Amino acid sequence: MDGTRNLTITNIHQFAGAIKLTEPETEYFEVLVLWNQAETRIERKYYKNRATHLRASKIVRQERVRLKELGRYPYLPAILCAAHGMPANSAVSEIAGKFGLSAVTVAAVIEKLRMEKILEVMDERLQLTQNYFVQVDNLQSDADHKHFLRAQLDLSSRALENRYSRDAKFYAHTFTAEADRMPMIAKKIREMLEQVTLESGEDAPEKVVQINVQLFPLNS
Repeated sequence: MDGTRNLTITNIHQFAGAIKLTEPETEYFEVLVLWNQAETRIERKYYKNRATHLRASKIVRQERVRLKELGRYPYLPAILCAAHGMPANSAVSEIAGKFGLSAVTVAAVIEKLRMEKILEVMDERLQLTQNYFVQVDNLQSDADHKHFLRAQLDLSSRALENRYSRDAKFYAHTFTAEADRMPMIAKKIREMLEQVTLESGEDAPEKVVQINVQLFPLNS
């Protein structure tokens, strides 16, 4: 704070957590700090370009969506992706059949997305109004997030039993790392997921795919 020494990656993420920055905001904050602390021309150029790229794709605050009941809709991401471009009058039945869900569940999620103006009807088809959303209800986020993750893990478990070696791939890896390297490892995983998301956004949404990454210490 007083400028006598540089922030480390760990410090940056601790600070970001303390002021409740989202992951994209934390990444942008980290780039700004490292840009300011850069000692060579090459480093400054790299972080300047990175900051420019992030600014171009940053989340605008007005586009954030308050999904207080996110935990009630564990299938929301899959339905969100599948609904885009579908005929509005048949989307519920088509999505319900595709994912083996009840029509009531799908209808409730689509209605929620339309109320939050994430989906709208254009030319009798459902259309996404933005590329992604962020849950910003801080009071409920922890509980909702845990509920949401449990639901995603349940989907993964079902895929392991029913789709293993057919069209589902599962990987597991155990490794060792120093404690102060964990934020950097987590950052690399986030960047990988973001890159996959960017590349998949260029494709037609023919198939909804889920990826889970769990990063946690095995020893206390």
